[in-house]
Amino acid sequence: MNSYLTARYAKEEIPDYIVELLSLGLCDLFLPAGFVEEDGTLTCMYKTEGFRPLSSVLELSTEEIFSVAISLLHGVYQCEKHGIFSENFAVNVDCIFVDKGFDRIKMIYRKEVGAGTDFSKKLAALMRMLREKGAPSGEGYIDSAAEFLASDEYGYKAQLHHLEKLR
Repeated sequence: MNSYLTARYAKEEIPDYIVELLSLGLCDLFLPAGFVEEDGTLTCMYKTEGFRPLSSVLELSTEEIFSVAISLLHGVYQCEKHGIFSENFAVNVDCIFVDKGFDRIKMIYRKEVGAGTDFSKKLAALMRMLREKGAPSGEGYIDSAAEFLASDEYGYKAQLHHLEKLR
């Protein structure tokens, strides 16, 4: 049985080119989506089959937390090549979906509220939040990764390498 999540957006909330990119499925980071516009409102159906919201996961291993972060880094890098910039969308447990084995991470598009925060800082904040769902034995690794990301002194490849090493 197929599972879908419905989201509604104000027409001006998502630029047309992002609606098109999400509809075409060109960014692997986002769940497959279909949009219908009516009376200035966009209704989106995200196909969530095989995925569950990260917010519904009660306990995470340290490795799973790092898998989420690494997958998000890969996904954001790919999205930015298509013009969907991470400063413009939210990154939190309510927007992120994971498969059973934490092998694949997907998101729904939610506009960032307020000033666009750099992705490294968003990812650091997410890791700190996920730390609460993790084992105490992994807290030092997660803290180290979050500090490294929050400093935002390094590029994508260095961040990825550091997270891989800590995982």
